[in-house]
Amino acid sequence: YAKQVGAVHFHTSAKLNRNIEEMFLDLTKRMMAHADEAEQQKSNLTRTNSTRRNVVVVEDEAEQNQPTKS
Repeated sequence: YAKQVGAVHFHTSAKLNRNIEEMFLDLTKRMMAHADEAEQQKSNLTRTNSTRRNVVVVEDEAEQNQPTKS
């Protein structure tokens, strides 16, 4: 069914912490791509230059490796 509606299916488990980050990363990338496509279509229709939003996705593993202060 997921393929028929253009969706992606993930096997996840919040309890076991499986594929949660991968699912949200994929979702975020798809949302950004969709927003870029919509912005491109809008700019093609209006023929005006608009400011583009910049979003940077970073890994937070470096934060987790730092010792916590008490």
